[in-house]
Amino acid sequence: MIQNKGEKKDKIQQPMYELLSQLTYKQEQWCYAMSLNHNRTLLASAANQDIKIFQFADGFIKQVQQLRGHSYFITTLNILRSRQHLISSSEDSTIIIWSTNLLQNPKYLVKLKGHKSYVNCLVVHPINENLIVSGSDDKTIKFWSNYNSSKQLIDHSGQKTWFCSQTINEHISIVHGLSINRSGNKLLSCGNDNIILLLSISNKQKWEVCQKIKVDKQGFRISFITDNLFAFQLWGRKFLHIYSISQSGQCIKQKEIVVKGEGMTCMNYFPQIYNSAKQILISKNRQNINIISFKFSAQSNTWSCELEQNIDFGDFRIFGTMSDDGEFLITWDQNSQSIQIRRFRQKIGKKD
Repeated sequence: MIQNKGEKKDKIQQPMYELLSQLTYKQEQWCYAMSLNHNRTLLASAANQDIKIFQFADGFIKQVQQLRGHSYFITTLNILRSRQHLISSSEDSTIIIWSTNLLQNPKYLVKLKGHKSYVNCLVVHPINENLIVSGSDDKTIKFWSNYNSSKQLIDHSGQKTWFCSQTINEHISIVHGLSINRSGNKLLSCGNDNIILLLSISNKQKWEVCQKIKVDKQGFRISFITDNLFAFQLWGRKFLHIYSISQSGQCIKQKEIVVKGEGMTCMNYFPQIYNSAKQILISKNRQNINIISFKFSAQSNTWSCELEQNIDFGDFRIFGTMSDDGEFLITWDQNSQSIQIRRFRQKIGKKD
């Protein structure tokens, strides 16, 4: 088994994701965000305030372009599935939409200005990708739309462009995490104010706060597992909390899972990722990436989960992404100052 420097070998079971050490790519610049396109051919990776574009072929990467448009560190990257667009956000408070068709002559399509401080998190509507939601140090959640509306804007080429359609001001401190469910009708947020917000879309196509959940401590990471099940990681705690959403819309804590990474120092910018193809949750906590598997029973309408693997990087400055099919886990960490690629192992075997 190939191990990352500082990575602790699990004595009970083989790793779910194994490091492909021969595919490591050295990068000294900070990489707070990454995104891999749906068919695993293009990887976007932050390099301070720039974006490196790589060809991706079965884990092998080759840089083909570098995009410049932000004035400070990149915080999120999202390559869209249905449109040939890349969305980036930054500590310069802006969001930029790029065309992946124009990489030979890179120029962004539109720069969205509305936040007054760092943009920390960003999610895209999972169905039609005509809605972007962003959270910021300025305590707001903003909704950016690109659909038929009396407020829609037309750019110089006659194409519909993006505009801020709604702002939520319910947080009283920094917004760190966002997640939208697969049906696209519920949104979660978390931040520094010890509150989780659950929002839903109304009949008037406006997002409304349904519930404010008070938690013991701030959190950086939150993610839907199913339409009515989500995970939340308290900052510096050894428990991952699992909540369900009842038919009446109330959030109820169902379970606490012991994970690695208890301690005081952590960083945001690496969101939780639930991969439905492999039914696993990737959740960073301090210097650890915890990989939790989920099992669902349709007959009994029950579920269970288990910590399958912990990757200890020896340093809390870890950032990364996962391919849509769950085959690849891609990270950058300050210790190695390199992009590392791990591949899914078909069988998780417990030793006797």
